[in-house]
Amino acid sequence: MSEQHSHHDGHGHAPWRLDPGGVGLLVVDMQNGYVHPHGDIGRRGQGAPLQAVVPAVGRLIDLAHAAGIDAYLSRQEHLPDDATRRHRRLESHHHGAGRSHSPCLRGTWDAQIEASLADRILPSDYVFTKHRASTFYDTSLESMLRMRAINLLIVCGVTTNYCVDSSVRDAYARDMEVVLVGNACAALDRDLHEATLRNTALLHGRVVTLEELAVALRRDV
Repeated sequence: MSEQHSHHDGHGHAPWRLDPGGVGLLVVDMQNGYVHPHGDIGRRGQGAPLQAVVPAVGRLIDLAHAAGIDAYLSRQEHLPDDATRRHRRLESHHHGAGRSHSPCLRGTWDAQIEASLADRILPSDYVFTKHRASTFYDTSLESMLRMRAINLLIVCGVTTNYCVDSSVRDAYARDMEVVLVGNACAALDRDLHEATLRNTALLHGRVVTLEELAVALRRDV
């Protein structure tokens, strides 16, 4: 993480600066099924916290692009005939609380990136598919990051306590530095969101707001 202390803020502390070289923006699972009012979670009446974070993620993508940082967007895809789920002895998180199926099934509108975010994708950005919580598990993400010499990830998306958290942990385990943008990610449970932010700050990286990141990159949001 490149930090430059060229001047001080009003409290006498040198502000954090982030050199965009070697930095990527990881956008986790910002798909219709999770963050659109008419998506699977929205139709259940549970999606308000996830829907509310869409504008902040859009501003973060714009901020990254303005600083010359590419975005890496994951798309979770579940298979309706997934053999690994058919023989479970314990109920999975997809089928608890009265749920009978997984959101973001392959080939559905639910699985697509939310439209206002998809419109922001540039040719240099990278969209990839995943089938489990972590963006690193059995995906092409790690190879792409290494080919592009990315060693620090700015992370945002949903849900904070599951797919985002799994990705942060796996990035850290691969000796990547992590900056988690707390107000550009969300969870269905506010307490779990806040706990994940605290745990990330304690163990895995730096937790900032979108506004703090803009200052670090010397950009506006």
